[in-house]
Amino acid sequence: MNIIDYDVYSSQDLFDVISRTNLLGNPDIYPFAGANTRIENVSYHDLIPTQNFVLKEQIRKIHALDRFFSVQGIDIAKNKGFITFNTTEGGKTPYVLTPPLVEVIDDQPLIIDGMHRVKYWADRGQSFNAVVIRNIDQSVWPYQLPTRGGWAGVQIFDNVLPDGFVRKQKRYPTPEQNKYFFREYPFPGLIKLMREHTGR
Repeated sequence: MNIIDYDVYSSQDLFDVISRTNLLGNPDIYPFAGANTRIENVSYHDLIPTQNFVLKEQIRKIHALDRFFSVQGIDIAKNKGFITFNTTEGGKTPYVLTPPLVEVIDDQPLIIDGMHRVKYWADRGQSFNAVVIRNIDQSVWPYQLPTRGGWAGVQIFDNVLPDGFVRKQKRYPTPEQNKYFFREYPFPGLIKLMREHTGR
């Protein structure tokens, strides 16, 4: 991964993005409008996975990012804002590196975005900062459900998922409903690193 430039944004910038996040199914609904958002230092034991897999390819990319930003004097595990960066592979749209995004639903801290970052630090026995969002109205709960079996239920693949593999358990009964409750974060770039398999 060849990073050609980057910008660092503050925690206030991050909170502003969270407050302006809308639902994919209705851009006029802001699920975190009345929520409580904090940056908290956690470990993977504190969080509940909502994705049934991690990819070694993605872990390697996070390791490369960690090494690059460490040379710049930035510890991404202690990031309290977010970072945008451009790569020679990425074209004109920057990528965005945030702390893992966690929503506390029924007292369960669900990893909504950032499974690979959490797994990367879990493998190192390292704590890290996460964006933890509480007091989310039940009418706008996320589509993700806890992975069956918790961390023991998370499978590891190299870079491609097997045909027919179920990526996540979903809260709502139809694909349209689950898509409706997808969070549209207005970050100035893509929060998904490039990956070979298809799908979110």
